[in-house]
Amino acid sequence: MVALILAVFSIHGLLSAEERAPRLVVASYNVNNYRLMPSGRRAPRPESERIEVMRAILFGDPDIIALQEIGSLSALKALMGGLEAEGAPYPYWEFLPMSDQDIQCAVLSRYPIVESRSRDRVEFVLYGRTFSMLRGLMELDIQVAENFRLTLMNVHLKSRLPVWFADEADYRLSEAQVLRERISEILDRDSGVNLIVLGDFNDTPDSRVVKTVIGRGKKGLNDARPIELCSGLGNFLDQSRNERSGVAWTHHFGRQDGYYRYDYVLFSDQLKPQWIAEESRIPSFSNWAIASDHRLIQASFRFR
Repeated sequence: MVALILAVFSIHGLLSAEERAPRLVVASYNVNNYRLMPSGRRAPRPESERIEVMRAILFGDPDIIALQEIGSLSALKALMGGLEAEGAPYPYWEFLPMSDQDIQCAVLSRYPIVESRSRDRVEFVLYGRTFSMLRGLMELDIQVAENFRLTLMNVHLKSRLPVWFADEADYRLSEAQVLRERISEILDRDSGVNLIVLGDFNDTPDSRVVKTVIGRGKKGLNDARPIELCSGLGNFLDQSRNERSGVAWTHHFGRQDGYYRYDYVLFSDQLKPQWIAEESRIPSFSNWAIASDHRLIQASFRFR
């Protein structure tokens, strides 16, 4: 036993200060119309499916998670209650209610949310008319440690489904442009900000939408590009059996039977030295499709 303890301390001594630094795991998850009650054409999610959503979050075990397509505040609280009952409480949270939307955004955090600049109305001009981001824009400051404050933006851009009032691609690009304006404002104000922009962008990495959000130069963001982490037994407690692949798709579009990367974790240059590339992952398990048509994605960062 003494030899084992000495070996552990010896290994610990070989680790650099960076390797021993605490980890912050940040995730994004579109939970596919997570509703308890019917609303319009949207049916409630069965309990069996809601349990799989909770399982996905428990498998990923993020410290902060940005959620899209939460149907109501009561649905969010039910999810939080289930997570807490399983030993994963999130004491800090924010829900962004939208007056005309049944699918809304929320953030759950294990660290204090110290300031919110979230808005349910973010306007832009398209075709000479004024429109607004359909899901609003969440912008939060989270105090992770005494000397580490994170600014997090939770984003859900226009879906690819057609609408009567605009071309869906034009609308999504306009949302991306107003989002980019806000990102640039934040970086202009403080080039050293720890900024993470994440969520469901409903477009591919080569699209104008995603390229607009990422930007370029000193105001550009970095793409964590999480990739699939598979478990041979479907049991994430056995980390020794996990294997990483190069697979990065996040969404299955049933109508086309297509697999796309629509969900992103982007971060500012200030966080680049703290980013742990090998821990940017998509936890994969057998019932992911029962939980949602999207997969949870996450990235890890060191902080002191």
